[in-house]
Amino acid sequence: MKHILLSLTLIMALPLSTYAQAPELINATIKHDKAERPCIMVAIESEPKVLKEAWHDYIKDNYDIKLKGIGFLANKDLLDAEKVLFKAISDKEMNFYTFFDEKKDKTEMYVFASLGYDIYLDRGEYPQEYRAMRNIVDKFVSEYVPSYYQQQVTESQELLSSLEKEISNLMGDISNNQKEIEKNLRAIDKLKDKNKDLSSELDKKQDRLKEVQQLLEQRQEKLKEAKKELQ
Repeated sequence: MKHILLSLTLIMALPLSTYAQAPELINATIKHDKAERPCIMVAIESEPKVLKEAWHDYIKDNYDIKLKGIGFLANKDLLDAEKVLFKAISDKEMNFYTFFDEKKDKTEMYVFASLGYDIYLDRGEYPQEYRAMRNIVDKFVSEYVPSYYQQQVTESQELLSSLEKEISNLMGDISNNQKEIEKNLRAIDKLKDKNKDLSSELDKKQDRLKEVQQLLEQRQEKLKEAKKELQ
């Protein structure tokens, strides 16, 4: 059983592989106020609420724009900041929107803005403003994706550490009970039954350990690829 702990140590030191791909920003459209509006769409492997909170904080910290719709007792699909001066995009007052749509294991994020009623930023009439908005999304993605994968790797490592301790404790219990069996012949049947239960639990933990090891490898691979793509 000692090889189990050794294999865990090796897993923790595995290099990241090259399977994850950096999310691609797409020029798309989204229906808003009963019409299709130009927007920037990107699909990110993340839970919607986590992504919303990260986007909200990023826009607030970097551009002093507060998006409404996420926070205490709020978790809307459409975040907005209306009648704001988003100087990184335009000197004109605007309405800034972001819509989030959960799709299987990814969340689609649609970013768009209007300068007034039925005046939405697009590549044709407002190329400079649209490009500035796209750059903001691109910078956010380049920071968020590696951070998200790193967090997943950290969580897997913490789970591995917990399983290591549980397995070590179970192995210690089995060893101690085995010694007791040798010392107490009269209680040998009872202790053997207890060891059977412990061994069964150990097998389950080892099976779970293998699953977590595979999960860690996958997430490490995605993190490395994400970093490489965004360099």
